[in-house]
Amino acid sequence: MSPIRGVWLFYARSFDVFGRSRRFEMLWANVFFWGVCGTFFYFVIRYGLDGNAYDVENLTPAGETLFYGSIAFALISFIPMVTLHIRRFHDMGHSGWLVALFACLNIIPPIGALGGIIQFFWTQFGSGTAGANKYGQDPRFTPGYEFQ
Repeated sequence: MSPIRGVWLFYARSFDVFGRSRRFEMLWANVFFWGVCGTFFYFVIRYGLDGNAYDVENLTPAGETLFYGSIAFALISFIPMVTLHIRRFHDMGHSGWLVALFACLNIIPPIGALGGIIQFFWTQFGSGTAGANKYGQDPRFTPGYEFQ
């Protein structure tokens, strides 16, 4: 799967909580999301601060625009990221409700951080079930999957 196709599927299937998603779809969505967030962060630090970096009140007008742009990007990407995690758990044969379980773990910060790390490695490196499972056909062998 190409990077452009992976990012396109990430946003095209924003509200699709059914079916399955491959590891490469998850990989390219994460690379795109964290790349854009990192770029916003770099430009806010490089061009958006006027004075002390630890004081948010020292943002220039360009810095405020970049800061609010990064928040808007994160909010736009929130639902697609949740549904991607649900489909990824479906691909591994697990219930999508595990996403809610990991979200509830964030009530206790140390456990939530550990849960986030576990969820990342589980969804990114866990292999999907071969063939069909109760959540749908195997996306690796579904004709036209990349063009949905």
